[in-house]
Amino acid sequence: FKICSNSGSSVKTGSSSASGLMFWTIERPRATRTEDVKASDLIAKRGLEGAPDLVVEVLSPSNRRRDEVVKRALYEKYGVEEYWIVDSEADTVRIYRLTDDGYVEAAALTATAGDVLTSPMLPSFALPLEKLFA
Repeated sequence: FKICSNSGSSVKTGSSSASGLMFWTIERPRATRTEDVKASDLIAKRGLEGAPDLVVEVLSPSNRRRDEVVKRALYEKYGVEEYWIVDSEADTVRIYRLTDDGYVEAAALTATAGDVLTSPMLPSFALPLEKLFA
């Protein structure tokens, strides 16, 4: 997997920085870019090139700082539209959405509040956190 910046330069992600889940939409309107990118434009000989639309990270004690700081900055820099941080110890999901000014926390969801995980990236997706963390 390769993440490409808007200028065409790229950073190869190694297994130490690969995520549990990355998601690319077929139609890729970009809220923070001046032009849309078609999914077919991402297919190359070596695999997919370009930032995913959505990345989901599941925290563990050994990767917490890396996911919350290092990877978040990397995904923000290369244009990942939405970033979820799942904390199974606290039964929470934090959702960050990319704006022209960088990531903003769009939601901080908890299982105890009965919150439901949804996203404009996945229009028909709705997951109650109490089921996620059951």
